[in-house]
Amino acid sequence: MKRIYAEDINGEAAILFVDDNGKAVYVSDTAFDEPLTYEVAVRGDYSNFLDFDTAEEASANYSDGSHLIDYHEEGWAVIREF
Repeated sequence: MKRIYAEDINGEAAILFVDDNGKAVYVSDTAFDEPLTYEVAVRGDYSNFLDFDTAEEASANYSDGSHLIDYHEEGWAVIREF
């Protein structure tokens, strides 16, 4: 899965784990102890997402599945893969 730092048009940041099927696990900025910037994102520990091939699997491990979204690049103002 791709790991992406993204910001919407309002500047709200998130980390997305995107699979080959266009699904993503959305990790909001509230999951971090400090304001989420690209630099903070790069330093984050994502070990609980490493062993999954699909966003569905990762989402089930991360939460109740409510963080699973369809990923569309045009829905984000900033996209940086890391």
